[in-house]
Amino acid sequence: MQQVSVTAVAVQVPLLSRKCNHGHFIHTGSAIAEPFLFLGMLIGELSKRSGFSRDTIRYYEKIGLIELDKDIRRENNYKDYPERVLHVLKAIKKYKDLGYTLEEIRELLVLQSIKVLDISKLLQITERKITGIDTEIEKLHEIKLKLNRELQSLHKKKTGHVIELPEMKAA
Repeated sequence: MQQVSVTAVAVQVPLLSRKCNHGHFIHTGSAIAEPFLFLGMLIGELSKRSGFSRDTIRYYEKIGLIELDKDIRRENNYKDYPERVLHVLKAIKKYKDLGYTLEEIRELLVLQSIKVLDISKLLQITERKITGIDTEIEKLHEIKLKLNRELQSLHKKKTGHVIELPEMKAA
């Protein structure tokens, strides 16, 4: 279970109520507000800071890439995302940009969570990814060669008349 750090802060407040920079209202009748808690951030701020849309964040939560504690809701029922979720989202973004699938990213996150992801393991996973990309490049190259042969064959045929695809003639 992940622990969430919580900081209580007392703030000088010249008015009876004031909004802090995390969107919380502090109500006080004196010059010093009661301590309040900074638990994390709302999804809008998380979206802004991570570069992912709110819907994407919710999707990652739904499929289990982002795991949240059960008690993350504020009194108004909004979710309070801890800073560690932002770090996970930044890691997801990095590995998505490197071409990893969500399942491959899930594997990395699981290995990290069970504390077996070290440099040698990450090297092995990265080498496997590069090998997979090389295989895909070879397949795409073969497809391109076939398409070029088909293109040359089509250029040799008469234009201006309707043709049937070879598979349709056989049916």
